[in-house]
Amino acid sequence: MIVKLGTGGGNLGPDVPYKFGQDVLGELKTADINGDGWLDLMMLDVFYDTINVFLNNGDGTFQYAAKVGLGGTYSGPFTLGDFNHDGKIDLAEIGCDQPQGGFPRGANCTLNIGLGDGTGLHFGKSQSIQLAESSYNLQSADINGDGNLDVVFVRGSVGVILWGRGNGTFSGPTYLKPSTTDPMDAVAVADFNNDGRLDLALLSGDTCSPDPDRGACGQGNVNIVWMYKNNGGTNFTLTTHTQFTAQAGVIVSADINGDLNQDLLHYNQFASGIYPVLGAHGGYEYVLGPGNDTLGTQGTLPGTWISAASFRDMNGDSRADYAVIDWETNQLGIGIQTGGYKNCAPPNSAKLAAKICGTSNGATVTSPLLVKASGNSPAGVNQLQVWIDGKRQYVKWGDQLAKKFTLSAGTHRIAVVANDKYIGHAMAAVTVTAH
Repeated sequence: MIVKLGTGGGNLGPDVPYKFGQDVLGELKTADINGDGWLDLMMLDVFYDTINVFLNNGDGTFQYAAKVGLGGTYSGPFTLGDFNHDGKIDLAEIGCDQPQGGFPRGANCTLNIGLGDGTGLHFGKSQSIQLAESSYNLQSADINGDGNLDVVFVRGSVGVILWGRGNGTFSGPTYLKPSTTDPMDAVAVADFNNDGRLDLALLSGDTCSPDPDRGACGQGNVNIVWMYKNNGGTNFTLTTHTQFTAQAGVIVSADINGDLNQDLLHYNQFASGIYPVLGAHGGYEYVLGPGNDTLGTQGTLPGTWISAASFRDMNGDSRADYAVIDWETNQLGIGIQTGGYKNCAPPNSAKLAAKICGTSNGATVTSPLLVKASGNSPAGVNQLQVWIDGKRQYVKWGDQLAKKFTLSAGTHRIAVVANDKYIGHAMAAVTVTAH
């Protein structure tokens, strides 16, 4: 494991390696799992039934602390969140009788939920759900907006949602079934139409088939992205589907042009060796979202053998930058967004904070008022809310917001609440007089 600390402006310091025996480490998550205010690390042990915990010493260095696991011969995809509203990080993990969630040949898998005790070292199992087959790309989010975290993943030819009850257990499932027999490879969760509800994008494509007519492993069929609009509650509508590249892989959401609409990025990590080496690559590509649950212009970004990608504003200019791992060159690549629009430079990431830009406290304003805001935290902010005179008026998923509001003549209090990716919220507020 290698840690590189940010030095500002999108720059990173030297490698700080941490050796961990001969184990093969896979999926990695960052979260403050012991509640001391510092980001810790959890990493999948690919060929064992455990997840490795590294606790932050409070200075950006880490110490190995524990192995945790919830069941299964092999630990598979996992996600973190507060599933029971006790202010402590919990764990959801897919455990299987084959490594990598059974990819690509199948496995007997179980979704296990573990409630954290606040130390980051112990997770007590609260529920175990038998899964019908191999399952991948596990994520957690409040998809139905009831204040409880749900989980979503893909298996077979469907997307699967399990609905959180808020007590560390889940009900469901709800299935999203596109009109294809190709397997689902990945899911992206984001608000693709800016209505305050989280939508889903599913990626289908055959990553590996014993059928010679369908190509060797890793070549796959043409990928299709299926866009599902969240209608509220547990109801979804398929709005469109778009052909992507000819290689199966992963999709992630990010606003890569600063228009405050979520876009999709695609890369084929199945060539990287993280999974069984499949000998194909799919490049690093994007498709722009126009903000109406459809997809528009496609293009490419630098990189071919991308095995992992992450998006965050790394230089504080309000635009999403990226970090990628190029497996072929064994290099970390940093992409700083220089085009697109700027909105509201975020507060420092050292602590959870909200910020209002362009409107000062006590200002006299004209209606409609454009409210521009941002949020930041060590783990990241995933939602902003605008409250006017004590009533919530707008929800924006992400860490940037720009919205016009009609104000009656008189004095008004405008507050922006930033919700942390995991736990906690912060607020910034101004009082203005409209005329």
